[in-house]
Formats: sequence, C-alpha cells, structure tokens
Amino acid sequence: MSESSHSEPPSPGAIREHPEFSCFRDYMYHSFHQAWLSKCAEPENQPVQKLSREHLRFHNPRPRLLQYGIPITADVLIAYADQKHLWPKGKIDRINGQFFAFEKCVNYLSDLVDWTLELRSVYSVEHEMVLALYTNYELQQMAQADEDDVLNIIRKELGMSGTPMWYYDIINYDDDYLRLHGPPKIPEGTDTNASGKGVFKELAPPGSDSPASSEEQEQQ
Repeated sequence: MSESSHSEPPSPGAIREHPEFSCFRDYMYHSFHQAWLSKCAEPENQPVQKLSREHLRFHNPRPRLLQYGIPITADVLIAYADQKHLWPKGKIDRINGQFFAFEKCVNYLSDLVDWTLELRSVYSVEHEMVLALYTNYELQQMAQADEDDVLNIIRKELGMSGTPMWYYDIINYDDDYLRLHGPPKIPEGTDTNASGKGVFKELAPPGSDSPASSEEQEQQ
C-alpha cells in the first residue's frame, strides 16, 4: 500500500483484497496507524539522549516539548493494573476503564517513588507512551543518585527494562507552562553552560550556535 493511498477513501475492492479489514473503520484505523508510524519515523521526531540549546527556554522562548523518561506500552500498564488490582469498579466501557486504570497506575508509581510522574503520548515507532519524570521546560530535577533509584524502582515494578531518553511529545509546545510562567526566567547564579545534573547534564557541548558566541562576533 503506497503512502498516498493512506489519505484516500478505500474502495470496496481494496477492502476485499485485505481480509483482515472487516469493515471500513478497520481499514481507516490501519491507514491512520501506518501514517502515524511514518510520522514517528521522521528524523526530526526521533528521541534524543542529549538536549541541544534550541530545546531550552534559556535560548529559545518556545522550544518543542520533550519528555524525559522510560518508554512504555499499553500492554505493560494493563498487566500492572491487573497485578495491583487498579481497574475501576462498576459498569464502565473498555476505553474509559483503561484510561482510569492507567491514571491509577501512574499515581501508584508516583507515590511509590515520591515524585510526580506523567504518562505522555510521544513520537515513537516502538512505544506508544513515555513515563516521564520531567520536561525540557522545567528546571526542577533530581540528583543523579535519586534519579537512578527512581528509575530502578519503576523498572522493577513494571517488570521491564528501558533507557530514559528525551522524547518529543505529540503536543508541540507546553502552552500551559508558557501561559503561567511567561518569558523564561533564569535563577540567579544558574550557569546555563554547566555540565551538571538534569537538563544541563544533557546539553550538547557549546558550539558556534551558542548565543554567547554570536554576541562576541557582533561586538567584533
């Protein structure tokens, strides 16, 4: 199936040629899923291990939103909800039941590690979501030893392995954060070129694109 056909309504013949599609809805879901995977595979949407300066509000007032955490799938959370008996009680449809169960899973894990975790949808070919510790819009981060402990607890609880990375959120910008906090404010004494913990640890080495270099060139 070509990429161009993803956006075109299928003909009855096309559906008959694919017996796994029992109806038009299944065919369109498949088409949407394939288009989504293509979007996730684009180079600009790949997760990164290190943030560049364009990802930080010190250097870019409106960077794309990234989530730092462990990639996870719905199957893992469903199994965890079964294990911890976190499914909602009463009559509720499957979709909403799953939504509330996932929320309970995240709250349970947050209490366990004493840190507010978030389940976010991100661009990823292999995973649907990321269990995020923080974003590139935030300064508050854990000490390295604490972060390692939190990640190890999460891995053990969920029975999974996973290396934390920075994943692009499907929401381009943190508009709520921008609306509440306005222009970026750098705390006094903060070294934005530091290579210490958190965001600054993840910064790519200073290069020709750094604001300081540009100002020096202008002065010259």
